[in-house]
Amino acid sequence: MKRGKIKSIAPWYGGKRTMAPNIIELLGEHKMYYEPFCGSMAVLLVKPKSYHETVCDLHKDLTNLATVLSILDTAVELYDRLGRTLFDESLVIKSRDILKNNIEDFSPVERAYHYFVSSWCCRNGVSGTLRDSFGLAVRWTPTGGTPTLRFRSATESIPAWHERLRNVVILNRSAWEVIPKIPDQDGVVVYCDPPYIKESRGGASKYRHDFDGIDHRKLARELCRFEKTRVVVSYYEHPELAGLYPADKWSHIPCHQTKNLHVQNRRGSTRGTAPELLIVNEVAG
Repeated sequence: MKRGKIKSIAPWYGGKRTMAPNIIELLGEHKMYYEPFCGSMAVLLVKPKSYHETVCDLHKDLTNLATVLSILDTAVELYDRLGRTLFDESLVIKSRDILKNNIEDFSPVERAYHYFVSSWCCRNGVSGTLRDSFGLAVRWTPTGGTPTLRFRSATESIPAWHERLRNVVILNRSAWEVIPKIPDQDGVVVYCDPPYIKESRGGASKYRHDFDGIDHRKLARELCRFEKTRVVVSYYEHPELAGLYPADKWSHIPCHQTKNLHVQNRRGSTRGTAPELLIVNEVAG
């Protein structure tokens, strides 16, 4: 299998590419994998395959792209078209305008093409937020990555993405429809990467599908029912989490990451430490 250069299908806000090995280790061996807030699928793309894998997200363009990638004919069509695409500002503007229309107005491949262009040709780390309408990425300093190479690397990763996604169930649903149906039994694991508590991320960035306090409490109640299924949850550190996930049933593991925090809307420094936290349930032995 071709090994993809990029381990996420979109440059997602708060993506887990660097944390994926930590998350995979905590999940442990398993036969069934569920991810109700899959975003860029950075964890799925690098974890070992399991017998049954289901991912879900409310973002229609994200799940449409994943479905197109998972089907051989549509993945080949998308790959061929992107391979002939120039890194062009007028195309980015056109793609953004098309994405403002209803998803039903275009074929799945057409929609996936324009979502791919608008994601990988624009500013990194804003996909999945309400700030995903930036223009063409342009570098004005000699440091940092090259946007054109990033776009080409993402395109060249499509064969590997297809191979990894071809047997994955991809759902465009609310997590509230999925989590109650996940079985509580040995060999099942769940990874949850919900929108972080607003105060912990500075309150500036807004996910396209965001959470409020009620949602965070509801998620904790849903996840606390699992006694045999291994559950790993990602958050930024926040005092409220101690009450939502009590220490007698959950381990709180700091997993701080060095990031370009200006991309994450934390002003004052281009590099800094993001207070990532992994919360893991205690399962019955």
